[in-house]
Amino acid sequence: MSERTYVMEGGVRCPVCESRNIEGVDNQFTATGAKQVLRCERCESVWVETYKLDSFKITERGQTKEEFTAYLKGTLIPDLRDGGRDATADDFATCLRWMED
Repeated sequence: MSERTYVMEGGVRCPVCESRNIEGVDNQFTATGAKQVLRCERCESVWVETYKLDSFKITERGQTKEEFTAYLKGTLIPDLRDGGRDATADDFATCLRWMED
């Protein structure tokens, strides 16, 4: 089977014997993609599929650093300074997350 045929069919058959009896045996992730090692149960061939990062879609939007800074200046900091509500664990966790960047 050619590489083109393998990709066009979605990698559902062994590229050597064309069996559908294949299993993933290892996954490796990098900053730009992933590799999956597969094995054919019928002929025992082993091969690697390569995946490349080519797009993304935001499914839940969080705050930008600027928005979060404005939030702190407008709510949390005055609350603490003026004796209002205490900071919550979520407030501190969010601060720590931004500080890691």
